[in-house]
Amino acid sequence: LPQGEITSNTNKKCPVPNYYWKVLLKVKRDSDGKVKSASSVGFWFEHKSYKDTGKKFDFILADLGVSSMQIDNPDRGFSYKVDGPLDLRMNPEKGLSAQAFLKTASKEALVGAIRDAGEEPQWRSVVNGVLAHRDTETWDTTLEFVHFLETHTAVNRSKKPGIHAATRVFQGLRIAVNQELEHLQIGIKKAFETLTKQGILAIITFHSLEDRIVKEIFRKYSEVDKNLSKLPFIPEEYLPKYRVISKGIVATDSELEVNSRAHSARLRVLERI
Repeated sequence: LPQGEITSNTNKKCPVPNYYWKVLLKVKRDSDGKVKSASSVGFWFEHKSYKDTGKKFDFILADLGVSSMQIDNPDRGFSYKVDGPLDLRMNPEKGLSAQAFLKTASKEALVGAIRDAGEEPQWRSVVNGVLAHRDTETWDTTLEFVHFLETHTAVNRSKKPGIHAATRVFQGLRIAVNQELEHLQIGIKKAFETLTKQGILAIITFHSLEDRIVKEIFRKYSEVDKNLSKLPFIPEEYLPKYRVISKGIVATDSELEVNSRAHSARLRVLERI
């Protein structure tokens, strides 16, 4: 296909061979991610949540994973293996930190984070422990909170080989403070609105909750309504406007040797027809 053009961060036009989209906009919520990516790639970046995107696109790629530079930076508080502030926000300038969430959230909100978003089998123990000790514990740092989980809750009972006992709790807190699932659903629907005809929407998920949402929305938009599917003739206005190209591509063994963090990644692709 003819080479396209993208807008670089110097406001000049630059050729991009073998790309079939005219403009690629990468939307990231992390301020650190924005600076590093913009300096290393000649793309035009906007610092927004994907739920706020409002342009027309031929191709949209949403990588929902937490970037390695976020995980590896202890100041961001994403890792339960190194000490840092218990933050977990994609954008440190907005919303409550994980520490503030633990201190102020209702029991219902804690259950939603630990049980539903974190899928922690010992969620009752964690929620009750947080409620019982949050007036006396500070939980200012990640390792302080990890120590609390290991000594005051039953997370070690659900620990699997090779998986840290705090993994699911941190996942749930991160999803909750960033409202990831709510933003994902809004973002996908906005992507449908901004996708051009024959445009491609590709989404990489990293855990079952994300993947379930993407799978169900893709199915809904690509299939005929069940109430109409058995009719001998379906009017054109009721036919699907999208088709699923890929139902779930996972990393190969060779890819995992290079990037072990891709072990839970799953790519789903949909086309507007």
